[in-house]
Amino acid sequence: MSLNKKSGEDVTAFLLSLVLRAQTDFSVEHRLAVAVSGGVDSMALLDAAQLAAKKLGRTLYAFHVNHGLQQVADEWQLFVQDYCQQQGICFDCAQLKPSTRQKAQSIEDWARQGRYAALTEMANQHAVTHIWLAQHEDDQIETHLLQKYRGAGARGLAAMPSSFQKDGLTWQRPWLSVSKAQIEAYATQQSIEHVTDPSNTNPRFARNALRLQLKEAPLDLMTRFEILSDIGAAQTQLTCETEWADSILAPHVKQPRIEIGELACLNALMLKEFNFEQQCVLIRHWFATMHVRMPSRSALHELLKQINITRIDQHMCWQHPDGIWISRFRDDLIAVDVAQNDDMGEITYLPSSLHQYGVDVEKIHQFGLITKARQGGERIRLHPQRPSMSLKKAYLEAGIAPILRSQLPLVYCEDRLVYAAGLGMNVDACVLGGVPLLWKPAK
Repeated sequence: MSLNKKSGEDVTAFLLSLVLRAQTDFSVEHRLAVAVSGGVDSMALLDAAQLAAKKLGRTLYAFHVNHGLQQVADEWQLFVQDYCQQQGICFDCAQLKPSTRQKAQSIEDWARQGRYAALTEMANQHAVTHIWLAQHEDDQIETHLLQKYRGAGARGLAAMPSSFQKDGLTWQRPWLSVSKAQIEAYATQQSIEHVTDPSNTNPRFARNALRLQLKEAPLDLMTRFEILSDIGAAQTQLTCETEWADSILAPHVKQPRIEIGELACLNALMLKEFNFEQQCVLIRHWFATMHVRMPSRSALHELLKQINITRIDQHMCWQHPDGIWISRFRDDLIAVDVAQNDDMGEITYLPSSLHQYGVDVEKIHQFGLITKARQGGERIRLHPQRPSMSLKKAYLEAGIAPILRSQLPLVYCEDRLVYAAGLGMNVDACVLGGVPLLWKPAK
């Protein structure tokens, strides 16, 4: 727990010692970047990280994500860029497009997912292995209280980990035990300039509403201590639950067919062996492996209710708050990212083979290829020794869930169906030695 009564000089020494100790643990091949918004928290962390990097002779990177949600977003980007140039910090930035937000997504979820994706891409471009995030103790307390209000389990009540692995990177929060007051004291002592995001005071966002409430009625030291103790207890419980869930789910997690748009696949029948609370733990753990946020307790209960009452010959769909869908098809639960736009993915050409069916090259040059969505009534023959069948029957035989079928495009040449994504070439409209096709889902 932080000590809020430290003097300005003591706070500066304390925060610098945390950052220096964290960087000292790095090996020679590790590269560090700080995610910087331009606000006081991330600018203070960037300043301390650079002081430590200079002392250790390391190169520091600063990554900024421009969400494009504020009129002054470009000014914030230039502010961070200018600061990095003055301090000799390697700077990179990424621009998000608000138009890519799906209808079911909240602005916060869209921004969070886009931010992590952009930071990951920049890290890969610069061979960065570690990314520092500027969340602090007050953020941790807010996260715990918000999750408690939503009826979250141990995973939510444990709030934010100080370190985690994602997308091949190590993400760390070196100041998670540092209070907001200490960071502001450090920024004042170091004369650090920063920007102020006006949306942080908008009470229509749950975290902002809670933050404003805590500002009007600050928590006393004993209450902070009790909340932090609750977080520690939840983290211990989460460790036990994770080990248990790992051992239970491991034999039942199936390899998703990414080539047709599946994100994850889990055998649903095994859930019936456990009581309702245990089912909640298992589903939460499954969501965690997909790196999606935990749904509220009421939403999770609704999902499990649908899973438990759906017969094996029925089809079930449930929408996750992040926009993905959970579908029950036969014995399996399938996670699918249903496209909310007209992007039907990409059709690519494969190398031709004399023993493989493909589209006639001359017809491709003469008529081209046209991609269409399924209309109904289409038929396909996937093998020359088998009869043709309806697309619906072909999808059923291939075990493709109904929720995926509307996303799988059909390719036509000269008004004839030549390829069905997820199934293959239609031999009735193709020739041996022609050009085989392959569909890749939209990212």
